[in-house]
Amino acid sequence: MEQKYFNPFIINYKFYRDNKMASTPRITNYDEVLGLPGFLEQNLITPENFDSVFSDYQIRDRDMHCCLVSDRGLCNHKHNFGYVIKLKDGSLSIMGNDCAERKFGANGGIIQGISLYENTKEAEKKLGKVFDFAIRIDEYIERLRKIEVNLKIIEDYYFNLKLNIGSRNYLKLNERYKAANTKVEVKTYKLGKPDPDNPNEETLIYMATHTIGHISSLNIFDDRNFKEFEKKVFKLREALRDALKSHNQIIEGEKIQPAALRKRVNTILSQLNSFDEVETTINTRVSDIEKFRRTDPEILCYLTDDYEESKIFASLSMAFHGIENMKEETYLRSLEIKYSTAFRCHRIKAADHSVMRRSIFY
Repeated sequence: MEQKYFNPFIINYKFYRDNKMASTPRITNYDEVLGLPGFLEQNLITPENFDSVFSDYQIRDRDMHCCLVSDRGLCNHKHNFGYVIKLKDGSLSIMGNDCAERKFGANGGIIQGISLYENTKEAEKKLGKVFDFAIRIDEYIERLRKIEVNLKIIEDYYFNLKLNIGSRNYLKLNERYKAANTKVEVKTYKLGKPDPDNPNEETLIYMATHTIGHISSLNIFDDRNFKEFEKKVFKLREALRDALKSHNQIIEGEKIQPAALRKRVNTILSQLNSFDEVETTINTRVSDIEKFRRTDPEILCYLTDDYEESKIFASLSMAFHGIENMKEETYLRSLEIKYSTAFRCHRIKAADHSVMRRSIFY
């Protein structure tokens, strides 16, 4: 004779089609309880007449009196949360959420019935999620395709970014990200009397430090490894395939051992539950990259006091403004004149010395 077993995962397909729980939904008012076929008030519950958990309730506007009976008598404790119990004669009654454990201990048949009910609801919830992915698989496949496109955009952007700004500037921006320091500052100077011993060198007298702007979308320099998302996308694609396979097997009536299906469902959801997070992370990074690209890089000419590194950002800033046929040195000099005029000083220099320091400190 074929062995029969209870499979909490094998649920009527109508549940997924109509988006309803296979088990009875939670009851939220007393009128619903009174309307249940077979419900009797003060219907005593004992380990001997207990059959199963029919539903659960959470009723705030009325205290429900537990009908569980032990060798110490009727429980009768007031509860707002508990279970609707089906008895062996088919009638229904009320039991508080923790009364069975307090009255009969964790190994009793009533406790096992509650555990089975809760596990079944959890199984339905998990399998419902899997079915949702399967039913909407075309949508998720399209979203996955867009994630892959955006990953390629991110990969290409960082490859070109590091080529364009150089490793030192990239490192400096990464250091600023770690320090959450978006502020770009410059120091202003006035010319002092020439040094007789060095008449060809300027004597600079420090005046003040000024903020000329803040670096936009500095978080794109977090040096995050987006290669790891390629593996995540692969696993998401596999999980979607498995979700569709499980969906088809179940609605076609194929028998699957509960333990095997439970393991498969948990594996599928361990991947697919991260779908939205992966998508949001990728989309946010593309958005931040676009924001950074649309921002004038002029202030980055004063990222550090390294003149050669400043020329790199001068080139990028000129390209941003559509300036052609101008040398980087000329552009940097025009910026110095601009800021010197604004701050009423003779010379202006980057306040940050942390990457390439000059031999003379000021």
